[in-house]
Amino acid sequence: MVSGLEAKAVLWLPSVEQVLLAGTQIDSGEHRLLVPDEELASLRQVKYLEVICEDVLPKTLSEVRRLVDQLSRRSAPLHWDDHQRTVLTLVYISQTVARLHSEHSQQAWGDVLMQLFNALHKDLNFN
Repeated sequence: MVSGLEAKAVLWLPSVEQVLLAGTQIDSGEHRLLVPDEELASLRQVKYLEVICEDVLPKTLSEVRRLVDQLSRRSAPLHWDDHQRTVLTLVYISQTVARLHSEHSQQAWGDVLMQLFNALHKDLNFN
């Protein structure tokens, strides 16, 4: 028989924020999620986030601008999955800006980073 504590441990799934706070990085080349904690990296929820990073996240400046435009026109809160994808995109862009050497590129990505942050902030205020 499974105790209440064991049942909670079995049902626990980390949020995207918990995964990121564990020191997770998003590889800029292959857009892979790099989770330093092996136990955390093995969880099903983290595997789902890896697929999002590799296949769903916008990877170019124009793709991110399109996302920001879509988010800025929303009149209802994001679904949870969309919120998580947007947070991952925000982290990806933050890490991208930190790796850039060109001031022009840093400025362009930094501007879209702030626009995405503002769109996410607006979404949080819907709730």
